Amino acid sequence: MSNSAHLEKTLLETLGEAVIVTDRDWRIVIWNRAAEALYGWKAEEVLNNPVSQYLFTHLTQPNERD
Repeated sequence: MSNSAHLEKTLLETLGEAVIVTDRDWRIVIWNRAAEALYGWKAEEVLNNPVSQYLFTHLTQPNERD
């Protein structure tokens, strides 16, 4: 792992805010410790799964506006 990748991972893990990142197919690629605490699922449980399995929105399309 490069130094910058290591720094990025460390920063994401130490933030007090939940960080959830998805790929273009809406599959979870990053789920930090704050997200684990807030939502109750461990990263190992959610990584590579569709974010819609764990988080819900009242919008039917991701780009839709209220």
